[in-house]
Amino acid sequence: MFKSFPVVVLATIAMTTQLKAAEPELRFEAAVVKPWVPNPNPLLGSPGCYVGPGMLQYNCRGTVPTLVAEALNLDDYQFKAAGPAYTITAKMSKPATRQQMDEMMGRFLQEHMGVRYHFEKRPIKAEFLIVTSPDLLVNLPVSNDPIPVAAEYNHPVIRGFHGPVPRFVHFAEVPEAYQSSKSPLWVEGQTPIACRNISFHLFAQLLYLQYKVPVIDETGVAQRFDLDLTIRHGEDGSVGTNLSEIRKILAKYGISLQSRQGVMDFVVLDKVADEAKFLN
Repeated sequence: MFKSFPVVVLATIAMTTQLKAAEPELRFEAAVVKPWVPNPNPLLGSPGCYVGPGMLQYNCRGTVPTLVAEALNLDDYQFKAAGPAYTITAKMSKPATRQQMDEMMGRFLQEHMGVRYHFEKRPIKAEFLIVTSPDLLVNLPVSNDPIPVAAEYNHPVIRGFHGPVPRFVHFAEVPEAYQSSKSPLWVEGQTPIACRNISFHLFAQLLYLQYKVPVIDETGVAQRFDLDLTIRHGEDGSVGTNLSEIRKILAKYGISLQSRQGVMDFVVLDKVADEAKFLN
């Protein structure tokens, strides 16, 4: 049986190592913290962070472990949501990338909410993305496009939608020609996805959502890339069934998707300031 091995790191140190600091350090221009009660409708009341209205407002909601995980861009199996929940409405002086927003949120949690935490190594059964052939990796369709500033998500169905969505959605979309069941290209039970300027970390999050199995990026590859996939779904349409096809596509580029037991970083909350010090 695996045991947890705590690696205690103060948030002031961990945020520096987990989040690439910019010069000068980025901070929100202003931010308000209030208690948060989730909406019963999961589409309108899910925890997480999102941009909007406009490009200068950043909103985060959830328990403190959830907020820390957002600032560190962790997956939901790397923390446990517990304790009181809050909503943070922040204003930025100018548009920013999602990574820059993570930096600002990380500093806000440290400096205004007194958040401290540590990581533990915990066992996990998952799919691991690794490089098996550097020679084939050179064939990966690398994207040289700049990372865009974060913008509001234009929901294809719900008008005026403002809420959290997976981070990869801005880099992995269903082509417009396939979005309608009336399209001659539409095939029941299949979802084509065009990945553009996507990182392996975001790609792992995409696979996790589609195939409902944790996927951990251990490639060490920083370059972003373009790739077209087709997700085939089972009868209920909720879970992808063709992960073997994805393995074959990745193998062409020297990337292996290995199913095995491994370890992951799990974030554990140590301290939060008294609410009276940060609630508005």
